[in-house]
Amino acid sequence: MGKDWNDLAHPYWGRKPLHEIKQKILETSKGDIIFDPFCGSGTVVIEALKEKRRIIALDINPMATFITKVNATPINLYLLTQEYEKIKYSIFKKINDMYNIKCEKCNNMHPFSSAIWEQRGKTSTLINIRVQKKSYPSDETCQFNGFIEPNYKLNKNQLLQQQVDIPYWFPVSK
Repeated sequence: MGKDWNDLAHPYWGRKPLHEIKQKILETSKGDIIFDPFCGSGTVVIEALKEKRRIIALDINPMATFITKVNATPINLYLLTQEYEKIKYSIFKKINDMYNIKCEKCNNMHPFSSAIWEQRGKTSTLINIRVQKKSYPSDETCQFNGFIEPNYKLNKNQLLQQQVDIPYWFPVSK
């Protein structure tokens, strides 16, 4: 049996079996009021709403009623997608710029897919970078040109030697 919407949304310790809940809901008529005094993650609420029942839901845990309200609130997928695209557009360059390394030969920035750091006390040293396989404009003097081997090792003078401030670190303080 596959996972339902609620299993995918979040874990909740007191979840009720969906098939039994649905069976009980179907014993009522459309428009009937169903009372759920322990709404938890909202399984009963969502199933009752799907079957056109009215619902009164309570829980002693305010987080449970919040989760239920959020899960039961219909969303406009078009508006959600539009908002996602706005956010993506506003942060795309800022995030991608954090994954570039400068080639000393051609002065171009090239994206990398992973970096291996060596930790010594409070100091971290970048020792290897996997550069994304991608073609670049032809420049015979640049070793990054063309397709890069995924395990390409950079020597110490090719690494960014500057300390980069990371303003997005969490938690802000220890």
